[in-house]
Amino acid sequence: MYSRPIAAILCALSTALTLSTSAFAVWTDPTLSSDTTSIRKVHVDELRTAVNSKRTNYGFSSATWTDTTVTADTTSIRAVHVTELRDKLDDIDAVAGYDACIAADSWADTVTADTTSIRGSHITELRTAADSTTLCIQCCVCKACNGASGCGSNVAAGTDCNTCYDCDGAGACATAIADGVQGMNCYDNTNTTCNTGPDTCNGCGGCNSGIAAYGTSCGGDAGCVICDGAGTCTTLGNGTTCANNTCKTCNGSGSCADNKSNGTACPAAGTCAGSCTTGTCGSYTAAGTDCDTCTDCNGSGSCATYITAGLDGMNCTGTCVSCSGINTCANDASGTDCATCTDCNGSGACSTYIGNNLHGMNCSAACTVCNGSGTCGNVTNGTDPANDCDTVCKSGNCNGSGACVFDAINTDPTGDCPVTTCMTGNCDGAGACQFSTAGTGCPGCNGQCDGAGTCNAEDPCMCPPFNPCN
Repeated sequence: MYSRPIAAILCALSTALTLSTSAFAVWTDPTLSSDTTSIRKVHVDELRTAVNSKRTNYGFSSATWTDTTVTADTTSIRAVHVTELRDKLDDIDAVAGYDACIAADSWADTVTADTTSIRGSHITELRTAADSTTLCIQCCVCKACNGASGCGSNVAAGTDCNTCYDCDGAGACATAIADGVQGMNCYDNTNTTCNTGPDTCNGCGGCNSGIAAYGTSCGGDAGCVICDGAGTCTTLGNGTTCANNTCKTCNGSGSCADNKSNGTACPAAGTCAGSCTTGTCGSYTAAGTDCDTCTDCNGSGSCATYITAGLDGMNCTGTCVSCSGINTCANDASGTDCATCTDCNGSGACSTYIGNNLHGMNCSAACTVCNGSGTCGNVTNGTDPANDCDTVCKSGNCNGSGACVFDAINTDPTGDCPVTTCMTGNCDGAGACQFSTAGTGCPGCNGQCDGAGTCNAEDPCMCPPFNPCN
């Protein structure tokens, strides 16, 4: 369905406007062989550019795409890439005011995720559709042509102009047919099992069609006597997969009677499909199993669970690359640790050395620093460029062997250690404040320090003159 602003643009265009729509005089790999030519990033990129060029020329906004950036040797060319291109071309054909001038694009087959292999023929027919160079745009359906390459008088109000829409008498196809009333493309009065007419408009420009969806049971076995999606009840032929069980086939007489061979993929072919066993689909590939770039099986037969951003996944392992949170692999951010004293450069390589006298990966211990060339070493004796030794009972310098120089025992030159119960107020010579020795008296009933900074005292009721406690 087209938008009203698009229709308004069309009404202002002349009867025979010729538009150039293709951005490519020559395509990369102009002849694609289904058996020998691999479908590549450049093929998809060129088609996207050409389709958006055509959309712009016909008054449509540029399309957006799944996997906005297709990365060579990383992004798999999938069914969705082809179906999106088809849909964006079909938008143009579907607009009222074009349909008398051009035929809708037709596609050779239905492209299904996890089932259809993308072939050269898919790319070739998209190129043909995107490459069309002229389009005769007739007057808006609610204005008459004036015979001089322009639009003339307004068509009378109430004239059909689009599905469940009438002309408004002012030149626009803008009056929605009332709910429950029949209108353009919504006149079917058939009343059968698969088409419970009559059709009526819904008041919003849509048609409440009575046509039953494909697979709806219409008599006999629910899986083999079904509506065809076009209003007709049909009996599926012998060997056809039952509509309600992908592991059984119809017998041609309306019964879903025959089991498919054990091990047949179900519900459809694909990396994550299950397998049939005595007519039942089960044993799907386990959830979490790699199935596509940065994507896992979901445990229900589909390749649909994206790997969490920042983690490795299928087609995305190694230093300085990780999954993006969707089904693409991305370069890790510049500055991400990747090797000893080295960061990722933001372009997928581990090549940015940490600066001299700074900590880095595998080089974070006190008095060790990077040297600016991807290696880690001990800080020079008497220096402390990373300020590792500016803490309690340390002198503020390294000893040249990868450790801080400690303040001497029984001293506290910088006043780091307070005098408290079971603490001497001096350093212990090992980089910490000194505890009073075990057995040193401390306040309380027979209180004694435990040598670890705690004063242990007895229950006051057990001390004279309160012993025994009443």
